Amino acid sequence: MKLLLTHSKTIEDVQQAFSDSYPHLKIEFFTRPHDMNASSWSKHMITDRTQTLEKIGMLKEGVLTLTDDTVTGEFEQLLSVRYGLFIQVFRKSMGSWLESTRTDSWTLGEQERKGMSSATTVVEMVYDERTNDDAVR
Repeated sequence: MKLLLTHSKTIEDVQQAFSDSYPHLKIEFFTRPHDMNASSWSKHMITDRTQTLEKIGMLKEGVLTLTDDTVTGEFEQLLSVRYGLFIQVFRKSMGSWLESTRTDSWTLGEQERKGMSSATTVVEMVYDERTNDDAVR
């Protein structure tokens, strides 16, 4: 995917473009950077998704090409160093969003596949009338 970064784009625009390609992942923007394999403080998360990239301090415009082979932590660090944008990738897991801190070495493709498999995992409860027991399948 090509991620177009312009001063007039909003956080929401970039988040949507990313999620269109990786529906089981999301990116959140922060006011401060984080180290590789480290989490971001929620108090530094930018919650107003209508803010433009210029307003949150983007250094320059550009086009960033992402593939399934892009390493998650490298993507986060590239946005920080080259564009002055501080993001954290999150992966959907069983209905919750997990920061990718422990899996920064995974590629975006690996993150997406893990998120997809978590979303489709279903636990089925079956009642066995013979034993009056519930079982998980």
